[in-house]
Amino acid sequence: MNTKDLIRLGVPPGEATRRGSELISRYILKGLDRTKLAEFVEGVVKQPSEFVEDDLRGEFAKALLRCQRPLREAPAAWRQWGAGLEPEAANQMGRACQLPIAVAGALMEFFGQS
Repeated sequence: MNTKDLIRLGVPPGEATRRGSELISRYILKGLDRTKLAEFVEGVVKQPSEFVEDDLRGEFAKALLRCQRPLREAPAAWRQWGAGLEPEAANQMGRACQLPIAVAGALMEFFGQS
């Protein structure tokens, strides 16, 4: 699990993703079950107020609450036009549409003169 995964879960970039990355590192360093890491982090993202007093998850939970942004449960709709698009461009559009401020998106191939 990394920063991109946190953003996919709806964690806003900045302090919250930094605290989330710290949580992931501490989880791994404690030798906890890596197969349950995603579920562990997702629980905090969905209900941060329940984990404010938790020794391991508290700082991440507090950072999420300070963001004061509603977290998206599903990404905003977006469409893609063109066949020659880079795969990373589509990945970036998908991540952008998960941000709380996203309303809709469009990804198009540029057909300019060369």
